[in-house]
Amino acid sequence: MASVDHSIANQRQVVEALWAAVNERRFSDVESAYDPEVVYHASDGSELRGARDVIDLLRAFVVSLPSIETKLEAAVGDGSLLSCRVHTSIASTTNDIDKDHLKAPRSFSMLSTVRILDGRIAEEWAAFGPLDLIRQAEALAA
Repeated sequence: MASVDHSIANQRQVVEALWAAVNERRFSDVESAYDPEVVYHASDGSELRGARDVIDLLRAFVVSLPSIETKLEAAVGDGSLLSCRVHTSIASTTNDIDKDHLKAPRSFSMLSTVRILDGRIAEEWAAFGPLDLIRQAEALAA
């Protein structure tokens, strides 16, 4: 049976380490943050299963936007769940796709909730806007 660490500080360290590894493009460290059988619930209602698919998604994200940087801004938790607000900034560069929409540096917050078991992310719900938040709340309540 998986063990649940109820310490918000320890759970936060897992998420901070994940985003630091993403920022530094250290995907082997990204892999160690995820349980091999992780389930990722995307904001559009789709699902990815398995660490390899989730890591491929993150890799595609940073490859398509090479100037992206992220930082965990806030986290609140209860039991094995940790809700996170991640600040994301994208500097305008000529290498970014869709550069016409990135004429100036942009920043926004991403929201996600993660379930951490045995020190790894076992499940994640991503939300990027108000409608996405409603959908994710419904999924968590189910």
